[in-house]
Amino acid sequence: MISELSSWVLPFTFIPGVGMLVLSTANRAYYVNQLVKEIITTESHIYTQDLEKLVARIRCFHRSLISFYVAISCLAVSALCGNLGVNLLSDSQNIVKYLPDYLTAMGLLAVIFGASQLVVESFVATKLITHCKRTKAIINAEKMKYGD
Repeated sequence: MISELSSWVLPFTFIPGVGMLVLSTANRAYYVNQLVKEIITTESHIYTQDLEKLVARIRCFHRSLISFYVAISCLAVSALCGNLGVNLLSDSQNIVKYLPDYLTAMGLLAVIFGASQLVVESFVATKLITHCKRTKAIINAEKMKYGD
């Protein structure tokens, strides 16, 4: 009975965690999108030279969000199939016996892929911050040198 319950309860336990990943990733993506929009609409924005790296960050966020959406879909369908398998089909008719397990595994793989994209994004963001600090240090050094 425990294994029958886990086939539809277990996927539900992952959905809130993936939902939190969606919320935090969407929030971060929104911030970067707004910055890119500001750079594009402003004539000579201070971060124009960093536009390519910002777009790379947006692409990582986009891939992460898509994989998290796929994960939630797989987990929800897995829970539905598990529930149908437990409640509606007898043991001899249980054609969806292993389908919930496969869908749960697919959902977890999608979460892993999305998380890996967030790792890539964090490396791009770190490079961007390092570049901005170096640029600011060079500008400050020139100001001190020329007395501006």
